[in-house]
Amino acid sequence: AGVGTGGTMCGVAKYLKEKNPAVYTVGIDTYGSVFKKYKETGIFDPAEIYPYKTEGIGEDILPANVDFDLIDEFIKVTDKDAAIMTRRLAREEG
Repeated sequence: AGVGTGGTMCGVAKYLKEKNPAVYTVGIDTYGSVFKKYKETGIFDPAEIYPYKTEGIGEDILPANVDFDLIDEFIKVTDKDAAIMTRRLAREEG
């Protein structure tokens, strides 16, 4: 799922993991955002921050709503890939 301020992703992840601890959660993070590196290293790196066009995912801060213990992995996506997949999901999943 996309992770912006973290409320939806972490709320859903918490609920699902309470029901089934084997649930594996994956957050989508855009290039220019700090989440993936922070999850993997514990380092907030301002050098990772640069402008991106994708709305609703990624941040240049660490919002209090993001519970990194609930998100098992982050995958980086480009603006282009995010736009293409969003259109595909809308078309196929409606």
